[in-house]
Amino acid sequence: MSPWQRSLLAGLAGFVVYGGWAYYVNMRYGTMIGLRSGLLQGSYSLVLTFVTTLLMERLYDRFAGLYARRVATIAVTGALLFATPCLIHRLAGTPEILMTVLPGFLIGMVYTSVYVFSLARLRAEMP
Repeated sequence: MSPWQRSLLAGLAGFVVYGGWAYYVNMRYGTMIGLRSGLLQGSYSLVLTFVTTLLMERLYDRFAGLYARRVATIAVTGALLFATPCLIHRLAGTPEILMTVLPGFLIGMVYTSVYVFSLARLRAEMP
């Protein structure tokens, strides 16, 4: 499976899982707000997961030294994974921003870390 295919599959999973979570935590403010939050979260989760996966591939190759590659790639990707959803939900008027984005951010950081550490194996580098 190519990086593009892996990215798209992960993005589709993000749409369903994170969109469902956003709907759940915001539905107490009304069905329409829950749906809007869920569709917003799901849509940008799909795009953000797809883009950050491709970004990790590129960033990893740009840094020298295995430690710097791992730390810098995880840090830059993590900042993007937190700031982007917060800004989008703030602009959209989502009431529970932190609770809406926190699960996706935490899971995204686990995914990011695993993916970055896997890149070393894919490129046959020593841990």
